Amino acid sequence: MIHWIRTRLTFANVVAVLALFLALGTGAVLASGRHASTGKVVGYARVKPTGAVVASKSLNVDSSNVRRESTSAYCFRHLPFNFKGAQVTIDYSKAPDGAKEEAEFALGNPFHDCAGNNVQAEVSTSNGTDFEPQAFFIEFYK
Repeated sequence: MIHWIRTRLTFANVVAVLALFLALGTGAVLASGRHASTGKVVGYARVKPTGAVVASKSLNVDSSNVRRESTSAYCFRHLPFNFKGAQVTIDYSKAPDGAKEEAEFALGNPFHDCAGNNVQAEVSTSNGTDFEPQAFFIEFYK
């Protein structure tokens, strides 16, 4: 076994494997033209179905930053930090048993569900079939 590794372990093979790992690790970032995320959390919130923010479960996000503007489109504006993305999760403690709630995050206002300008992010929620207001948690990161 050792002999097989020594005969196969050449400088060219090592360089090829390193290039493969670098390409896999940074390819998506380079293709999108964006810088890699640091993963640092810069704000988070628990948002009620009405769009109100629970202050005790939030950091750097309050009710003035989010508003439900259509059936289940929660629009975020004037956030006091820069971010690259977010993770959103339904608050299942408020969901009915057997429900299939879903939440989706988008940067900006790609589907024009939010009125006006300066929309930094949108979250839409559903019951798995139809758009429906749901409580959710959101975590913004750099």
